[in-house]
Amino acid sequence: MKGIGPSAETLGQRVGFFSRYTHVLFILVRDPDVTIREMSIILNVTERTVHVILNQLEQQGFIQIDRQGRKNSYRVLLDARSKSRFEQGCTVREILKMISDS
Repeated sequence: MKGIGPSAETLGQRVGFFSRYTHVLFILVRDPDVTIREMSIILNVTERTVHVILNQLEQQGFIQIDRQGRKNSYRVLLDARSKSRFEQGCTVREILKMISDS
């Protein structure tokens, strides 16, 4: 639709298919010992933003955070089901499999 606000291109933004929450899950599956600082650099967001996302993912039952002093380790709960109407109750495992099979 032309003329309804500025496009992402004119704003200098890139459009992606997945949310930051999904990106964090991808990162954690690949490296459960990644630091918040490393995630913030990868995602190009603040450490605070990553911290908020991790806490929400933990509260919603998608990850488990094992706190070991100043170091955290993360476990993605692959059988956790999405409550979103868009994913229709798919598990994290099913969503990751769909993406990796493509």
